[in-house]
Amino acid sequence: MKIAYRGGHNYGAPGAVGIISELDTNREVLPHFGNYLKSLGHEILDVTPPYNMDKYEDLAYGVNKANAWGADLFLSLHCNNAYDKYNGSIGSEVCVYSEHEYAVNVSRALFLAGFTDDGGNQRRAGTKGLNINPRLYEVRNTKMPAMIVEMFFVEAVKDVENYRRLGPAGIAKVIAEGIEGKRVPEASKPTTPMPQPKPQAKPQYDFASLQAECNRQGFSKQAIDNYPGPNTLNGCPLVKQGARGNITKWIQERLIYLGYSLAYGADGIFGEGTKQAIMAFQRNNGLVADGIVGRNTWKKLLGL
Repeated sequence: MKIAYRGGHNYGAPGAVGIISELDTNREVLPHFGNYLKSLGHEILDVTPPYNMDKYEDLAYGVNKANAWGADLFLSLHCNNAYDKYNGSIGSEVCVYSEHEYAVNVSRALFLAGFTDDGGNQRRAGTKGLNINPRLYEVRNTKMPAMIVEMFFVEAVKDVENYRRLGPAGIAKVIAEGIEGKRVPEASKPTTPMPQPKPQAKPQYDFASLQAECNRQGFSKQAIDNYPGPNTLNGCPLVKQGARGNITKWIQERLIYLGYSLAYGADGIFGEGTKQAIMAFQRNNGLVADGIVGRNTWKKLLGL
């Protein structure tokens, strides 16, 4: 099946903010969702806008791309918000023009994953978890079955706890598997005893270019061996918004490799999008989310 999908909102129209940010959450889930769809055999197109725009342009961009591509199904990933604060759980819902099987399946999957109301019930159970609203732009203007997946409520304490328990990859898997009730293929488990440890192989990721650039810019005189150890960490400078160049580009490439979305890609310019991606990375790694790449953030980026 041809599936077009997008992460809701952008930095020009950032969406809801509660305990966590809707925009950050959407961007954290997005790359995992695409990967799971591919592993299930779907042909996919990410129709998330590549740059910031107002909310009307934002909605039209994804819809137009999906229609032009001839998608069989369209999904827009969002989070919801109803109160300033809510000390409990509200659940999830799926917005549609009219009921269709895929939306019912996704809504059911999120309910079974723990996104319920305070009584343990499915939100909008009377309509199978669906918010039927033909006025919404994305479901009104797409030429194929469409759904806006409101994964959970960002101000609800228990909803956010459940999201953090699952993680971005976990909730992406729930939604991807829910579409047709198919399971993501699991890696084969070893049937023979594990071999004895062997000498460490060189890391597959390109750390050597970072080492060389830190040397070139005078931050270090380290060996260029592609091993990200203490010498590499000590040679990495503090990097923050406004920085430009190859070290910033390496950080951006590393974020993209780790599954974080950058609207402009690895362009070597540390702008607001890169700052937000760093903050999401910091939150996911238990760091202070200040958007500055200091020693602790470098340590996590290097996998130390």
